[in-house]
Amino acid sequence: QQQQQQQLQYTTSTPIKREVQSSINHNETPLSTVLDMSTEVANSGNTSFGYVNQEAIPQQQRNIENSQSTRPQSMISNGEPQFNSRPLPPVDVQSLQEGWESAEVWVYDPTMGTLKKKDNEENFVHLYDSEEESRLGDYFCCYTAYLSGLAAAHVLKWPLYTTMQTQQACTIALKKLHHAKSIAEDFNAILASLKGYEHLHVDFVDTVCVKLQARREAGDAGPPWALCETDLDDTDVHNDGTAGLLDYFCLFNDSFGGVVSEKDMDAADEYERSSWIDDFRKLNNIAQGFSCFSYFHYGRRHTLIKVQGVRCRYTNPDFHFVGNSDPYFSPANRNNEGIKDFFQSHVHNDVCFHTIAAQELQEPQQVIAELSL
Repeated sequence: QQQQQQQLQYTTSTPIKREVQSSINHNETPLSTVLDMSTEVANSGNTSFGYVNQEAIPQQQRNIENSQSTRPQSMISNGEPQFNSRPLPPVDVQSLQEGWESAEVWVYDPTMGTLKKKDNEENFVHLYDSEEESRLGDYFCCYTAYLSGLAAAHVLKWPLYTTMQTQQACTIALKKLHHAKSIAEDFNAILASLKGYEHLHVDFVDTVCVKLQARREAGDAGPPWALCETDLDDTDVHNDGTAGLLDYFCLFNDSFGGVVSEKDMDAADEYERSSWIDDFRKLNNIAQGFSCFSYFHYGRRHTLIKVQGVRCRYTNPDFHFVGNSDPYFSPANRNNEGIKDFFQSHVHNDVCFHTIAAQELQEPQQVIAELSL
């Protein structure tokens, strides 16, 4: 374990890694496909890691294999199926200024429910868009990017599917993120009074929409759109070599019921157990409790899933909605079946009992029975 941690530190501290650091896959990778941490580090240098509820894998794999044929067509489709894939269009090299390409940055305005241009000044993005520096997920291809005026590394998340590459789709994505943030605010207000968790709170990474002005594809009416967020794996502790195991990206649960289990969290020896395992249990309790809270505290309308990020700072949330009530046209939404899968592997913990009123909280099997009616 110590050797693994040293290797993790090395892969994020070398100057060349800092200069062209490939973004970690911050999106849709199912837990059943996350490799053993030591194997992943040895083979690819990718510092993300996760754990698997082994009992959930067979059904999860079946769901993944069948997902292409069962995915619904998006209601925002412009005539082409949502899951037609399109790569990132090439940049007009003549328009580049020392590697920087022109782009518009848009943010979500919750009062209007629409996007608004961040400022009137011209913005630029420096995008490392080679295939070797990308990370591929189910719905996004991620590239390391820098935005003009900001020193921090970002991740540009290029949607693989055509109807997700529009201003309308980006608006919906940020609406979903805003809803997740509002759930986090309610959750944090209650969590703050739980002994041992006072210093912990849930947050979501800052995300904007980027209109890539210098990229076109033949026949397209206008520039494509993508999401861009702060890179969770590019912080001071990553760059100075002091990052520990908990400072790297982790999937806490997915859309098929895969969750972190106590068995997966066992350390190799007592030294490792005392150094990080107790803290990780708290992070896991918060992640699973947050999903559970999103169901019971909001009238059993939905469950926030795919809780993923570094410690309690998350990215790219998604939801299962009861019935056909999904306002976000979420590709990962599996309605009642998805919620049932979450509760099939979920075990209530201290965070659940503290943040959810006793009269609202039900045992997981009771939730599954009611959703099966």
